[in-house]
Amino acid sequence: MKFKVNKMKKILKRKRKRIMIIAFLISLFILTTSGASVPLAETHNPIFIDGNEALATFITDEGLSGNGISASPYIIENFIIDVHTVTGILIRHTDAHLIIRDCEITSGGYPTIRIHLFNATNVNISNNYVVSGGYGIVLENSHNNRIVGNTNAGIYLNISNENILTQNIVKGIKVVDSSNNILSENSINNDPSIHPLYGILLTSSENNTLSWNNASGNHFGINLESANNNTLFENTVDNNLEIGIRLYYSNNNTLSWNNANFNYISGIRLIGSNNNILSRNIAFYNHEDGIRLVGSSSNILSKNNASYNNEYGIYLSSNCYENTLSENIVDNNYIGGIYIKTPITTTTTTTTDITTTTTQVSPSWTPIIVLMSITALLIFRKRNRHR
Repeated sequence: MKFKVNKMKKILKRKRKRIMIIAFLISLFILTTSGASVPLAETHNPIFIDGNEALATFITDEGLSGNGISASPYIIENFIIDVHTVTGILIRHTDAHLIIRDCEITSGGYPTIRIHLFNATNVNISNNYVVSGGYGIVLENSHNNRIVGNTNAGIYLNISNENILTQNIVKGIKVVDSSNNILSENSINNDPSIHPLYGILLTSSENNTLSWNNASGNHFGINLESANNNTLFENTVDNNLEIGIRLYYSNNNTLSWNNANFNYISGIRLIGSNNNILSRNIAFYNHEDGIRLVGSSSNILSKNNASYNNEYGIYLSSNCYENTLSENIVDNNYIGGIYIKTPITTTTTTTTDITTTTTQVSPSWTPIIVLMSITALLIFRKRNRHR
């Protein structure tokens, strides 16, 4: 019996040794295969570069790759930079091709700029994690750059044209005196330390394109101030504390296919803004109106769906002249479909679909009811004739 017990002990001991050897070999395999392919981040002091020559010297001294041309750009990557009173990476007066990627720049809560381009072109800022108490990425007098896939930072463009901002997850985007930029597929959730009101703010900026951005959960989702000739399409601006999209003294803009729902005041609001086109936008379940115009004239509203709002689908206040409304759907709003306060002689309304709603007007201008009713009846008869 004693012999059998000793034999079993020897067998178990050999099995344990085999298991330990196999585990060691597996661990060694994982370390040698995965560890070699993942570069380790390196702690680095703040970087200041002024001019192409200084940039080339920095790349050489740091042992980094690239030669500054489009096919082989300089690359600054995998740095961890902790800053307090200075900028993390400052690039000035360069036009060499440069990529800044996969860096982490923090500040311990200090409101300093993390990545700053000044008079710089051909820079690609991508996939950086930027912790900031203010605007983390700033472009001034900088053109033809790309800002892609960065997280946690606000972005500020000042006098900077023809840049592309895409797929960033940030706490605010501000564009001032800048033109021909593309803002696409960004997700913006406001941080009061960056700007207390706006997800995306365009000021005195023209010919910019905003598409497929999600600017929800701010005070204002997208706000244009004295900003003309811009295009906004297929943006989502839901659940903002005030207005989804606001145009403030901004003219000749095109808003189409945007979703502006569940905002606390209006889905879309124009104030002192003229000659804009609003087409195929959806404005549902807003606390006041789906679309409201205040002191705004010569705008075209067509094929929008402004339904299920707590007050009106479309509301035109006083001093709104020569606006054209056509083929809009204003269904199941709590008070009414369309409210037009401006005299009929100064406002054009044509073929507006007022499906199952009433059109509310100020008592002084009750003839509008007759015009709307006749228009709706003609549409109904025309549709039945073609069935």
